[in-house]
Amino acid sequence: MTDFAADFAALVREVVPAVDAVAAERLEAELRRRYGGDRVLILERRPVTVEQINDRLRARVPVAAMVDDLGVSRATIYRMLGTGRRKKSQGRGA
Repeated sequence: MTDFAADFAALVREVVPAVDAVAAERLEAELRRRYGGDRVLILERRPVTVEQINDRLRARVPVAAMVDDLGVSRATIYRMLGTGRRKKSQGRGA
């Protein structure tokens, strides 16, 4: 897991050379104060494709298992399925 506060402060120092170390430390401390104490974590997600979801559906994997496996919400899965089906149907009618 990545400590977002430290990574963000380092990124600011890298992108904005005028930011000195003291200002970057204040930024990191403020991020921790507002959003999570010692460690502010944001998990990286792998990109999920409609094909991955369709493959799992063909294999009869329950949506609840897809949520755990793919790391996305049920709403995201259903939204992606709707988008994929709309794109396919638009391609046929044109």
